[in-house]
Amino acid sequence: TEVLAHNGWVMGWAATRDFAEPCWECVYLKRHLMAWGDCVKLRFGQQPEDSPFIWEWMTRYAVSMAKIFHAIRLDNAHSTPLHVSQYILARVRQANPHCWIFAELFTGDHHVDLLYE
Repeated sequence: TEVLAHNGWVMGWAATRDFAEPCWECVYLKRHLMAWGDCVKLRFGQQPEDSPFIWEWMTRYAVSMAKIFHAIRLDNAHSTPLHVSQYILARVRQANPHCWIFAELFTGDHHVDLLYE
């Protein structure tokens, strides 16, 4: 199973859709992705069972940061599937209920932005 690809931006792509998931639009094949060379796109799937190592590793990492720092920053929050962020941040809140969370978010739609509150 592939779990890793280039991350980036897809013009006109809904921020709530994961462009790394298999779909008929073939983002990578058609070169619609404006790839960023300094980060990767993790393919989480729809639930932890789809990619257990990635879910566990990233959850442990986020929780460990929340135990050390008073705040964490989610870089490219718009590129992480919303259900993944919600899952991981719930564990962060269990570890540190007072942790401040800052997120970089570019959706281009105020109504979509509100989903990330």
